[in-house]
Amino acid sequence: MHAIHKFFSVIIILSSTTSCGNKISKRIKADVIPTQDSTIIITDTVAAVKVYDSLQIFFGEKLSVPYDSIYNIKLYGFIKENLGKKCYGNSKSGFSCEGFLPKLYAEVYQIDFPVVPAMQMRFKNIELFKDSSYLKQGDVIFFNYSLKQPDKISHTGFYLQNGYFLAATYNEGIIISNLNNKYWSKHFVAAGRLNITFKPEDKE
Repeated sequence: MHAIHKFFSVIIILSSTTSCGNKISKRIKADVIPTQDSTIIITDTVAAVKVYDSLQIFFGEKLSVPYDSIYNIKLYGFIKENLGKKCYGNSKSGFSCEGFLPKLYAEVYQIDFPVVPAMQMRFKNIELFKDSSYLKQGDVIFFNYSLKQPDKISHTGFYLQNGYFLAATYNEGIIISNLNNKYWSKHFVAAGRLNITFKPEDKE
């Protein structure tokens, strides 16, 4: 009878030295198989490294940041998978733009986050601030498009790095844009940081 192997994932730290002599570490997720003698067989590490490196290169260039600042493979893997996808209004018939941010927090951080932007701003575990220079990866950004309703929160985004954030838009779908863009900066209201302890690999 053939043995049935149960795979599970671990984070592996790989160390390497750059051409300048600087030592860098990479976090990769690899599948492992427990054996009868309690040893561990690591599988697909080469494939995992290639995926990790491709995410570092892709987002390092897109966000204009050093490659080694892209280390949360779960977050950036999720973004890469959804980038460019079309979304719709708050409708059950399609991929909801409003539901995208809660989906990200649920899948990447295991956080149950409200769907409605106004409710997100009133989330019990969020700390609000208005100074955009204080932004860190994982923060929520709040926008208001209505001149007649200055207190209304019309849209939200997920902050990444270096002024860039992730947005779910009706016209372009899931995109990465820059908060310094005249359109976004004009409608920026505030930002919020969730007062929930993330896992070490999730922190910026």
